[in-house]
Amino acid sequence: MLRGAAVWVGLGLMSVAMRAWAAPAPGAVQPLVQPLVQSPSPPKSNPPSMALPEPGPAPRRQSPPPRTETFGRWQPRLQSCEHTLPGGGAGDCGAVLVDQRGAGVMRVSWPARGASGQASVLTFVGVLSGPSEPMACRQAICRLSRPIELTLSTVSLSQFDARGVASALPSAWPVNGGCRLEVSRIRCEARALSGERWLASAGLN
Repeated sequence: MLRGAAVWVGLGLMSVAMRAWAAPAPGAVQPLVQPLVQSPSPPKSNPPSMALPEPGPAPRRQSPPPRTETFGRWQPRLQSCEHTLPGGGAGDCGAVLVDQRGAGVMRVSWPARGASGQASVLTFVGVLSGPSEPMACRQAICRLSRPIELTLSTVSLSQFDARGVASALPSAWPVNGGCRLEVSRIRCEARALSGERWLASAGLN
């Protein structure tokens, strides 16, 4: 009996001690438990927009420079024209045709018409010599911008009747000679190994 009473007394003292320990001390300030309130975040401001420059006009596409051709013809305006054939036959010519057959080959033709209606074409064929450069051509039309020197290789003569039909087979000779082409004058001179001689000159406008 005494032992059971002692146990109850011990348990009662322990309960009183625990309540005393859990109770706040006099004058102590109890912490205030406040709910956590999330402060409102400041409104997000959009970054200042950058004004983009207005697109200007599209750049013009430059067209390539016109292509230069090596084939074509130059037909200058004549002020005077004459040629001399073998045997001393001289006469006036009605035109001078300079045909460029490539980067270095040229043909200078002198068509003429006689009093009886017969026609002839005297042609000198040669290549560029020295520092001469070919003419600039576009759409088969050439222009002479600087003097040209030709070293001749052949001379041919074609003859036609009044109807324009060839009256004989063309004649051709290997020759030595040359032509000089300028914007104001054209002159060709050649001599065959057999002695024939041809001379043609023209003043240009």
